[in-house]
Amino acid sequence: MSETKLRDYLNRVTTDLHRTRQRLREVEAKQREPIAIVAMSCRFPGGVSSPEELWRMVADGADGLSPFPKDRGWHEEVYNPDPDSQGTSYVNEGGFLHDAAQFDPVFFGISPREALA
Repeated sequence: MSETKLRDYLNRVTTDLHRTRQRLREVEAKQREPIAIVAMSCRFPGGVSSPEELWRMVADGADGLSPFPKDRGWHEEVYNPDPDSQGTSYVNEGGFLHDAAQFDPVFFGISPREALA
């Protein structure tokens, strides 16, 4: 390889290396950009519908337990204190989302059939 070809090759490789390093710095800088949380929402058992309500419930030492919701299609006799009874529950309360029946599966791209599962 002639000296001229070698010099041209080294110049090209050095230029490529410089561009690659610059691109790497740009990518790394983007990864260090701060994240801004602009909104927050939640729904938990016990009627909790905001982060503030969640913290209030935790601070008060409360739980989110409530009786079986009436709008879920469970039969009235779902509760039976006998744990061996088939098709029933031996607990009479649980952590239920109170407005789950108002969930809009289509809005989230979920089929109604899948939402019922």
